[in-house]
Order: sequence, then structure tokens, then C-alpha cells
Amino acid sequence: MRYLLLSLGLLSCETKTGTGSPCNTLCKELVQTCGFAAFPTFSSCEEGCVYYQEEGVDIETHLSCIEEAECNEFAVIECENAFGVNNESE
Repeated sequence: MRYLLLSLGLLSCETKTGTGSPCNTLCKELVQTCGFAAFPTFSSCEEGCVYYQEEGVDIETHLSCIEEAECNEFAVIECENAFGVNNESE
């Protein structure tokens, strides 16, 4: 399960990762709010977010799913399956 969450940490933001950006907000949720061990640092989460965005992931939709998951690991994995790089709709 941690490996799936780690891949989620590879989300990316080609755009700015500063305060208020979708990646910053996503990483706050995953790292600070949920405290998932898959993310060793906040910056590693943001770096991953850049990768996902470069791969065409809609970070804002992914963020909405993560927020609705409310730190439930299984729900977060479902978000990854639905909206991550290797999502089931491809």
C-alpha cells in the first residue's frame, strides 16, 4: 500500500508549487493533514506532483478526490486509480 501512496507522491506540478497552487494544496492534505509515511518530505510530494502534471493528470480533480477521501488510505488509493498517471480510464 505504501508503494501506491509513494507513486501518488510522484504527483507533479509543472506550474508553480507555491502557496495556493493545486500541488501545494494536495501536498498539504497528504503530508500535513493526513501524515502519510509515503511522503518523507513536503518537497518530495511537490516534486512528484510536477511529474504527474507533466504526464497529463488533472491535479485539481485529483485534489478534490483526495480531499473527499478524508485521509482514508483505501479511498486515497482509489483516487490514485481513478485519476493518477496509470488511471483506469486510459
